Amino acid sequence: GRYNISYSVKDEQGRLAMSSYKNYYVYGGKEKEKDNDNDNEKETDEHEVNSYVPMDSLGIIPNAKSYGPEDMCELLIIAPFSPANGLILLDCDGQVSQPIGFQIESGKDSATVEFKISKDWIPNFTVHAELIGSTPREMKVTDSPYRPAIASHSMSLEVSRDFYKLNVSVDTYESNKIYTPSSTIHIDIDVRHHFPTAVCLCHY
Repeated sequence: GRYNISYSVKDEQGRLAMSSYKNYYVYGGKEKEKDNDNDNEKETDEHEVNSYVPMDSLGIIPNAKSYGPEDMCELLIIAPFSPANGLILLDCDGQVSQPIGFQIESGKDSATVEFKISKDWIPNFTVHAELIGSTPREMKVTDSPYRPAIASHSMSLEVSRDFYKLNVSVDTYESNKIYTPSSTIHIDIDVRHHFPTAVCLCHY
């Protein structure tokens, strides 16, 4: 990338002199050096360039501790920098959903992401959030560009197993509650889904 560099020099008498260098370009890889005698190009040693970008941490705050299938999940994403572009991946035992994109607007520190819970995510799934953008440098220099910034965080969310629960009731529907050996008993077994939207009735 390109950098604006400013520096100061102090002599033996303590007098200070300042200077600057603009648009200093730092690059990596191998540089081709031309041999003037043979007009041939040869590769020099690779430049040592510090490409490390600090990893920041972002916050994820869900609107509930547990969810059920078809519930709407709202995640509040707390960003350490802005503006920024983000991506959310939902992982359930290695099955990853379609990425959900979001943005952190300039001057703001959070964004809300909504999605519907699937029954395929029972009993839990993992939310992975990634954020990329830029942020001011720790050592501020006049007219210096912002440094690249990245942040990530993951957390697990629980999905209730109640979707697979069944309500079972047993009744004879007969007034006589005392029976003798070899007598016939009619028993009604009522099986219903825990959720009223799906009903299963079985009689024996």
